[in-house]
Amino acid sequence: MYCYSTLRFLLSFFFEVNAVQISLSIHILGIVFWVGGLVCLSRVLRVYTTHENLSSSLGQGDLYAAVKALWKGFVLGGMVVVLVTGVANVVSGAGSVYFQQGWFHTKLTLVVLLFGLTVFLSQQMARLGRGEVLKRAHLGIIHGVSSAVLLAILLITYLGRFS
Repeated sequence: MYCYSTLRFLLSFFFEVNAVQISLSIHILGIVFWVGGLVCLSRVLRVYTTHENLSSSLGQGDLYAAVKALWKGFVLGGMVVVLVTGVANVVSGAGSVYFQQGWFHTKLTLVVLLFGLTVFLSQQMARLGRGEVLKRAHLGIIHGVSSAVLLAILLITYLGRFS
């Protein structure tokens, strides 16, 4: 009996979920990858800048390969997923209601700030690729601001949608 009810629940879940719910779920997953990647990458690079002698910890090539994989796989991958699903939600009409609400415009402004942080981090990645020394303050700014922006987006979305 337990197996039957579990199977019934799973089948009802898959057949009652619509495309908008799936798109929003993928959108949230993309946010986790994008902002999580920004936070993790900025922290890893900040720790890296404390080592004066690269040979004492990691070789520069090893570190750069790992950081580049994190950059491409998480930050850029998540950003593309967020952009594609966000535009798809707006084009499909699911987001048209939100454009009439002030909290949504604030959220979009913060998303533009996240794009700016991503560009700033890409400049840091380019400097790392050229073998230049990174500034800890810049990486700390990326780390702190991306964390604060994510928290603000979550609060604005939750309070805006459910108030």
